[in-house]
Amino acid sequence: MTPDIVFVLSLLFFGFILFVTEVFSIDVTAMILLTVLFVLGYLTPEEAVSGFSNPAVITIAFLFIISRALQKTGILEYLIIRIRRLADRSILLGRAVYLFTIGIASAVVNNTAIVAIFMPVTIRLAQKYKLSPSKMLIPLSYAAILGGTLTLVGTSTNLLVNSIYVAEPGVEPLGMFEFMRYGVILMTVGLLYVLLIAPMLLPSRTTTSSLTKSYHLGGYLTEMKVTSDSPLNGKTCLDRSINKNYDVMVLDILRDGNMITNSIRLTRLRTGDILFVRGTLENFLRMKEVEKVTLLTD
Repeated sequence: MTPDIVFVLSLLFFGFILFVTEVFSIDVTAMILLTVLFVLGYLTPEEAVSGFSNPAVITIAFLFIISRALQKTGILEYLIIRIRRLADRSILLGRAVYLFTIGIASAVVNNTAIVAIFMPVTIRLAQKYKLSPSKMLIPLSYAAILGGTLTLVGTSTNLLVNSIYVAEPGVEPLGMFEFMRYGVILMTVGLLYVLLIAPMLLPSRTTTSSLTKSYHLGGYLTEMKVTSDSPLNGKTCLDRSINKNYDVMVLDILRDGNMITNSIRLTRLRTGDILFVRGTLENFLRMKEVEKVTLLTD
């Protein structure tokens, strides 16, 4: 074994330790390793910067932009509200549609973003069905992974494989739906397993509701300010279904120095109104994103 091989293997081991311990953030650690290899001459300038111009990296960056755009537009929140209404009729049907929606969404949106968006709703569904959150959160993760097998952009791994594949001379790049025929089979079988068999195998841990009751953490109080571009302008809390959609209760409204305490649900809101609300942090953040209000604690 040559000294160069020993050095590179040692550097990779050192990088692995940094990734595991997270002494630095993942991107900083990667840049440190890249810089060391470049400075010591193991990489040419072209090789050192080639990753930044790789189509897979650029595509993944755009996927994060699309994911953020979908969150800001509230499209996914609208789907969540519709799914919750369906879940009120049947637990099995509601969970099936819920997991299927997550799988389809993860085919075009980054998996991490999908899990982050749906996680608060999943916890609330677990509370509604009186299930352990573990029986809902783990299927959420697997549904997102299975949905990522449907398209080329469904997961970053597919994009990286495609970038390596097209580097070979005389080959055509993989199509957007190249994996669809196999991905549908994998997703269908996987979702059936997650829906019917996994709940019998997953452990039942302490439910969130029992923890909040034990430690009196049922909700927090905070203040929200209605902005000029908020959908709440000219609408009532009942019109926007604040309590139903976000599980947030509006206790009082402060307007021009006067406190409104009666007929809160039927009071039309205006720009500058300060809402005194009760709920959980997750629900506050969801309401902030969709209703475009300002958390005065920010």
